[in-house]
Amino acid sequence: MKRIICPVDFSETANNAVEYAANLANYLKAELTLFHVVHEPSLEDVSAVAGGIDVGGKKEFVALERLETYCDMVKDNFAIQCRPKVGSYTPSMEASLRNEIESKKYDLVVMGTDGNSDISQFFLGTHTNHIIGKISLPILVVPFGCPFKKIENVVYASNYKVEDIPALSSVMMLMQVFNPQLTLLHVNKKRTKNDKEVRLLLQDVYQDKLKNEKLAFDQVHSENVASAIDNYVTKNNADLLVLVTHKYSWIQDIFHDSITKKMSLVADYPILIQHVSPIG
Repeated sequence: MKRIICPVDFSETANNAVEYAANLANYLKAELTLFHVVHEPSLEDVSAVAGGIDVGGKKEFVALERLETYCDMVKDNFAIQCRPKVGSYTPSMEASLRNEIESKKYDLVVMGTDGNSDISQFFLGTHTNHIIGKISLPILVVPFGCPFKKIENVVYASNYKVEDIPALSSVMMLMQVFNPQLTLLHVNKKRTKNDKEVRLLLQDVYQDKLKNEKLAFDQVHSENVASAIDNYVTKNNADLLVLVTHKYSWIQDIFHDSITKKMSLVADYPILIQHVSPIG
């Protein structure tokens, strides 16, 4: 882990995400980039542009100055490398963020969310979910008010797919510095006679491939998968939940729609969205 990017709009939600990202960067010995996209042009801006005034350039300059001050504070408080980056609203704010994230300069995205369904900022609250399925980097979603703490207990929500093995391997590499307890949790909607046999067989396969002594397995039964995962994470005081999305070219990922988006709206703990490609 070398580079982390954290979108900011200077709100309390974003500030909380920056603090979490800075603490994480300190542990991972990573560089942190604070990325801000200037606001969309107002009617007054359009009039000024028509009159020959470079409104966009002025806004970007002001935002960069503010970000530089912010980065200096982060450097002083967390002893990490922190750099500012400002993006333009052209062609759109969301596209600007997505293009920067996918520029191959970063390894992890840390984004804040407050779960407010009517928030206007495109990369906060419900708009975090508009980004989740559109980029390939892992995304760490940090709810407002969630403080950073050493990651010692991780729950990985699994639907028993082959892709779990490379996804788990990536999570283990990311979390290596913490060496946490990692529990692979499967939520089964209906009980079957061979539930235990399937779990034990998968456990042997996963352990053989991953060779992690701190990898555990658990299973619960519930019709409401999102609620079951949330209850399990809360009951077991997990420091992080990992959810996986799969990149299908034209088939919408049901697991992503029904679980990942809902969880990032209601959870009060950080969620790592891990992207993997289907195997086969």
